[in-house]
Amino acid sequence: PFSSEVTRAASCGVAVQGNLSSTEPARALIEILSEPSVQIRPFGRLETPLRFLRNQLAMQLVKRQMEISRA
Repeated sequence: PFSSEVTRAASCGVAVQGNLSSTEPARALIEILSEPSVQIRPFGRLETPLRFLRNQLAMQLVKRQMEISRA
């Protein structure tokens, strides 16, 4: 990640209430989300379109620089 993005991990998402199995957490999550009465609560803020575009361009530049340095 870019240094400016390190603190953004888990800065937005959704939360649901329920119990996850330690042996089959994915199956338990599917069951929770399949429940019609489950409340899905979003949290955090999405990044702005400008920030998203800047990051996408930066990732492409880094990728191309890495390809050039390998050649």
